[in-house]
Amino acid sequence: MVAICDQKIQECYRRGFNSNLDTILWFPKIVCKIYPKTVKFCVSGFELCQRGRPTQVGGSAILSFKVLDKQDFRVCMVDMISEWGVCAKYSLKKGTVFNLTIVLFILNSNSSVIGNKHQQQLDAQKLAQQAQLKAQQEQAQKVQQQAQLTAQQEAQLKAEQESQQRAQQQAAQQQAAQKQAAQEQAQLKTQQEAQRAQQAQQQAQQQAQQQAHRAQLRAQEAQQRAQQQAQPGALAPVIIFIIIMIIIIDKCCKWC
Repeated sequence: MVAICDQKIQECYRRGFNSNLDTILWFPKIVCKIYPKTVKFCVSGFELCQRGRPTQVGGSAILSFKVLDKQDFRVCMVDMISEWGVCAKYSLKKGTVFNLTIVLFILNSNSSVIGNKHQQQLDAQKLAQQAQLKAQQEQAQKVQQQAQLTAQQEAQLKAEQESQQRAQQQAAQQQAAQKQAAQEQAQLKTQQEAQRAQQAQQQAQQQAQQQAHRAQLRAQEAQQRAQQQAQPGALAPVIIFIIIMIIIIDKCCKWC
């Protein structure tokens, strides 16, 4: 068993331990007999403060270590029967008390895996940090998307406002053009009505002048006839007629 342990220590070296830099604290009495496996621990850079002994498969033992000089340390856990081991590296401050919880999980009849609760905690912290980083990234992406959406909404609102303003301006211009056209049409209609009234007045004046001229002509004709009748030569036939009638009447009276 000692030869196997020595061999596993050499494997710890090959897995990252340096005999010139790291002090291998080997405690032969720390032997956790878990049926059917026997596990030994290679610990680097620690002072062993407490020993633990798992009693059954799936059980756990808490091994408390205190960091002496080095911030970086490694722990190799070796299964001396299956000749299987694993090394883990940690970084802690000097003077930190490190509680290592050892849990044995049976994978199959030929091998076993020793779980490190502290490593699980570190993994959980790492996962939490990754989740936090992911959440921050998602939050930043969400903020960026929200900013883009806000910018798009503002641009769309501005475009709608400009379109509405253009539509209002076009409507106002169209209304002004319609009003001007109506005014021009009314003015044209007024001018046409004034021209028609002026033409009617001119026609009435012409008719009145024509009637007055005709009346003047008739008056002149009547005056000429009256003048002609008033001349002495014109009364002779009448006088002759009257004389003849008097003679006839006189003869008739004599006959009577």
